[in-house]
Amino acid sequence: MEHNVNHATLDVDLQKLEKIINASTWLRNNQLEPCIGDRDCPAEADSYGTRGLSVYTAFIKSHDVDTYGCKYEPCRAYSTQCMDEAVRHLRHHHFDHSPYLCTPASGNTWYVSVFPHNRALVGN
Repeated sequence: MEHNVNHATLDVDLQKLEKIINASTWLRNNQLEPCIGDRDCPAEADSYGTRGLSVYTAFIKSHDVDTYGCKYEPCRAYSTQCMDEAVRHLRHHHFDHSPYLCTPASGNTWYVSVFPHNRALVGN
């Protein structure tokens, strides 16, 4: 299932990357996404994101020093001072990705939406 909108403003390579992500096993299984430079990270992310950080950084734009936004047109006003939050935004709003599954003893599954410092960016 694809959750992305308005591709008119996305670079062709980012559109291709988006399709690869949407077809990925890790997204479908809500596993943590690869980091740029990892063996299982799509090569299309290399030119756009930050090496060693989440593949989703390919879809983050820098506004100013320590201010990050989203490359998707409907979110052009989105801004945060935390890259972790920008990654969270992309996971939730554009890829419907919830890799932080929690299953307590009650059996009621839920997902963590607030991450420990830098955990949103770093691999396993």
